[in-house]
Amino acid sequence: MGNTCEMFGTAPEPLLKHEEDGWWHGGVPPFGYDLAYFAPGGVYLYSIRYLSNGAKVVTMAYGGQRTLARGEQMRRGVQEKCRLVPGAPERVQLVRDLFLWYTREGLGVRQIVDRLNR
Repeated sequence: MGNTCEMFGTAPEPLLKHEEDGWWHGGVPPFGYDLAYFAPGGVYLYSIRYLSNGAKVVTMAYGGQRTLARGEQMRRGVQEKCRLVPGAPERVQLVRDLFLWYTREGLGVRQIVDRLNR
């Protein structure tokens, strides 16, 4: 995935700085990743995992969890920032498998779907 300039041709400087520093600037994360939120100074606050049904699981730094229904949003501080972090190990492994099946084994989409449905 390219940076914002490569994708759109131009971007405001603050957005580029945010991206260059490794911060995610919005949207649903790619499958296999969660969003980890941090307070100013880099203190970890919580992470969010998106589920296939549109709900989100929020895991707090102290270990508590809650589920947000589809469309429900987490209230967050204005200065909180988030990063993409590897998600659940089984999701990360599935992404690796899909990549290897496509690149090394030469499987097409239909063959990958058949393999997943076995």
